[in-house]
Amino acid sequence: MYEKGSNFKNNTKFITKYLLRISKGEAFALPQILVLAIGLAFSLVGLMNLSINRLSTSKLSNKEMQAKNASLSAFNSIKTLFNNSKSGAYYYYWLLKTCSSKVASNNVLSQCPTFGGGRYGSQWPGELQKGVFRDPSKLYWSDSGNQWCVGNTGQDCQGRAVAPSCFPLGRNGRSESINWNNLSFSLNHLLSTSKNIESSSNSLNLQSFEIKSTDFNGGEDGGENSIVIEGFNSPSTNKTIKNASNKIRANIKVNKIVPDSGFAFLSVGENFNDTNSLFLGDFNLNGTDQKGSIIWRKHINPSRDYIECPQIRSQSGIRDATQLPNENRRNGGLWVQPLKLPTEPDFPSLGTSGNPWNLQQNPVICLRDGSTNYFNPNCTFLESTINQDKSYAIDDLVVRGKDAYFGISTNDNAKLTLIVRGSIDVSNGGKICHRHNRGACGTGKPENLTIIFKQPSKNTISKQRLSCSASGGLSYKTDANKLIPPNHENNTPFNTLNLSTTGRNSNEAFSAFIYAPDTTFSTSNPNTKFYSRAGGPWELITSIKGVYAHVQKPDGSISDRTPRLIRNINQELIPYTNTPDKNSWDRSRHGFDDTFIIAAGSKKGITNRPEIDRLMDNMMLVFDSVANNYFLVGYKRNFATNEIKFVENNIGGQIWKYPLGSDPRKKDNAGSNQIIHYFGIEIREVSDIRKDKYFKGSAWVKNACFDNYGKITWDFNKDYKDKLIKRYDPSYNYGVPYYRGQAIQTWDTLRSFN
Repeated sequence: MYEKGSNFKNNTKFITKYLLRISKGEAFALPQILVLAIGLAFSLVGLMNLSINRLSTSKLSNKEMQAKNASLSAFNSIKTLFNNSKSGAYYYYWLLKTCSSKVASNNVLSQCPTFGGGRYGSQWPGELQKGVFRDPSKLYWSDSGNQWCVGNTGQDCQGRAVAPSCFPLGRNGRSESINWNNLSFSLNHLLSTSKNIESSSNSLNLQSFEIKSTDFNGGEDGGENSIVIEGFNSPSTNKTIKNASNKIRANIKVNKIVPDSGFAFLSVGENFNDTNSLFLGDFNLNGTDQKGSIIWRKHINPSRDYIECPQIRSQSGIRDATQLPNENRRNGGLWVQPLKLPTEPDFPSLGTSGNPWNLQQNPVICLRDGSTNYFNPNCTFLESTINQDKSYAIDDLVVRGKDAYFGISTNDNAKLTLIVRGSIDVSNGGKICHRHNRGACGTGKPENLTIIFKQPSKNTISKQRLSCSASGGLSYKTDANKLIPPNHENNTPFNTLNLSTTGRNSNEAFSAFIYAPDTTFSTSNPNTKFYSRAGGPWELITSIKGVYAHVQKPDGSISDRTPRLIRNINQELIPYTNTPDKNSWDRSRHGFDDTFIIAAGSKKGITNRPEIDRLMDNMMLVFDSVANNYFLVGYKRNFATNEIKFVENNIGGQIWKYPLGSDPRKKDNAGSNQIIHYFGIEIREVSDIRKDKYFKGSAWVKNACFDNYGKITWDFNKDYKDKLIKRYDPSYNYGVPYYRGQAIQTWDTLRSFN
């Protein structure tokens, strides 16, 4: 391979030195691991060099073997470079097609891969540009089924980016743009000119090589890359003479690998329009050295990445970035890239009709006040012993009141899939109590409980009604152009998951795998001093679809306990958020504004109290958060739409509004009873409820909107990740990938090539 007496060690560094030289001053340097890896690659070349010197009867000349040596050396070095995952960037070049600028135009069809960039030239693999490694952050996987670009047409959205534009956000609190221009510029030189391999000064031969093409076939999950390299041998006295050549084509299996640090314990963002889909608030890890990632499936404009990447921290709403995984220890972080999600997991057939969990409408209301439980029979049904994997379906689930719970029992031989066809609201001290067998609340293993949300339609307008507020919790928006009537179905959001409380401490953490890519997950908690007492006989205020809803009789029939959405006087829904409602009332007109709804009730017959008897029969307790005043405000039920609507006028001689002042527990004129008691309204203080929230498992959702009301602690547990993958399949090892060229599928070595 080399002339006798040549300096082998000098040759091991030819690509490293070359790339360092051409990138000088460009703020780019190859990692030190590459130098070591190239040295290992050339150890093979050294052994071949010894063999050449002994081949006195070989049919191949020494010069031809030197040419082969050059091509093999180049191949091993390129493979080592692309497999370098330490840099966090090079491995994306496995996914590209390229063609040397030295390929003659009449040979394009025979030596260049097949290109095609779609209508706008940027869909993978892009248009043919000889001598160029394309910027992978400006190439896009074709949008299968219009899932990512739904509602968008034209050049703005062509699909999901092949590579990220930003480095992950970790404990250092910075997320900088990846300088793909510099990386590609340095690699482009490998496609544009012949590269000489250094040898000793007394060598009679000069080795060089050219990369002819790289041809990746596959997709985001991996595939195969066919690399063609040609090596040359020249006399050292005249570098332009090629007295021997050798081409190799190596088809390499490219595998997608997700390390522990890349696994997505939290994934948010369903489509291109989900720009405000994450608010982390007071997010914390359960341990100081845990590994894992938060995947924000958000589009970054690669032409503005230097502006948009540094904004990730502020846009994520995280209060303390030091609570993220430690990027200096390669433990993960917040990664912004629209990665491909696994499909919905398979589950056993639903429970048969005849048991409480049939396919009929099934709202479940679980309440508690003090030591008294007010349970729908289904609240503890799933705590019964089961000995096989099962699936059950429910509609809306409401768990409210201090220590109220919805019970679930699982074990390794009896896993459960809960299909939710409505919304879940767990708040005011309630919890979902997941047990392992009959253990305590919180002992259930998250990999044994899967919660899947089913939405009522594929309405692309409705699903965009909810996003995250810049101040925490949910944000709700109607049609900005007012072209759709307020009560049109397109203004009704999709079903939601609201977990504003999880238990008394970390031992009672919410534990599950949530698969709900079109569902909003929030911990919204209205900023009020009081909340409504929860019990079977009392009317109930809850959160459904991200808006306020009303339950007529929690312990009644299916119709009685089905939540009804509440509309204001303008027929608009009222968002259930951390911030007050500013759209329902006008201060100058109604005397109050910036409100929260606390409770609802109905008058119980004649009271012989004139100030009470003249009020409307149905009233809600409303808090004016600016003036710090409370009001009873009338409402009526719309039987045609099965909804609740506020009123703003006296009806049939009954008064629609009654001011209570700064204390909602104001007593009647006789001083004998609280006025709200005449309407069956009882209130409790929010300060008695634990603010901090604890989670085990993972949640892959459309929006994750945490509040600033207490800490959010998440357990990035490797044992859970491994068992989730075991329960389903390797595609559920979803998260930040890197790519490795591993097994060589085929290998051709030719003295001439087409």
